[in-house]
Amino acid sequence: MPLKNRLLLASLLILLVSLLAIWFAPFAVSHSLRLWIWLKAREQKLTVKIDQIDAPLLRPVVVRGFRITSEPDAAFHIDVSAAQATVNLNLKAILMRMGGRAIRTLSVEGLHAQLRRNHATGTTLMESGWATLQKLLPDSLNLGPFDLRVEDGPTVILLRSVSLSASQIEAGRFSVDEVTIASPWFRQTFSQLRGATNWQETRLTLGGLSLTRGLDVQALTADFSHLGNQRVGLEFDAEVFGGKIRASISNEWRSRHSNWNVVGSATDISLAQTSRIAWAAWSVLASSLFGATRATRCARPRGCGRS
Repeated sequence: MPLKNRLLLASLLILLVSLLAIWFAPFAVSHSLRLWIWLKAREQKLTVKIDQIDAPLLRPVVVRGFRITSEPDAAFHIDVSAAQATVNLNLKAILMRMGGRAIRTLSVEGLHAQLRRNHATGTTLMESGWATLQKLLPDSLNLGPFDLRVEDGPTVILLRSVSLSASQIEAGRFSVDEVTIASPWFRQTFSQLRGATNWQETRLTLGGLSLTRGLDVQALTADFSHLGNQRVGLEFDAEVFGGKIRASISNEWRSRHSNWNVVGSATDISLAQTSRIAWAAWSVLASSLFGATRATRCARPRGCGRS
């Protein structure tokens, strides 16, 4: 066969392979992503349901009708659903194992999440699950209005109509129509909270939150740099009744029981007002840690001595 004909045949084969790759790429990406999600969920003893995954060539992946739930006997009841999630994948980082995040942008609509502790011991995910979550932290995040409900014993925290946007390159926004904290001895509702966000590397900061009269949060920063090692840090700077409170809190849950570390300082704060806040905070914490009966004893001025 003449050289000219061989070059023509090779060009035609390359063109055919390219066309086939373009034709099957959406199918391959959508089914590979569905299989990966299913395997990761099964590894964590979770059940996942996805109505549809659209993966158009060189465009963000769209996941419709997503829901993930835990098994009935799990230590934590997890129920997370979303009407639609749009994901811009970094294929270079995924396929070539190069630096950078696996997800460039993540936008979620119609999100609802519930988390409830069923047993006194146990964690929501295994160690590999937390490592996967850290790898999936996006460069840019946009969560449309969503509801979140967290239950731990008799304590319930409910967030209604939360909106959050955060990016590595520009400031974002945070808003929530209503935050309710309820326990057997305490109930508090905060309404129409608005603030700004700053997303740097693995640190998410909420700023400029006015909770109620005399209580303003200047900055609240969550550090997810060690999420894969099951450790999260929290720092906040607040103005409370004419004074200031600064605190750093970290929680590690790799062992059977959580380990908390708290360091803080306070200046120029009204003791009368602060005592009311401290009593309310202790009521919520005690009900979660000790249960209703035990928390009643611990909340008395004499402390948690033997009954």
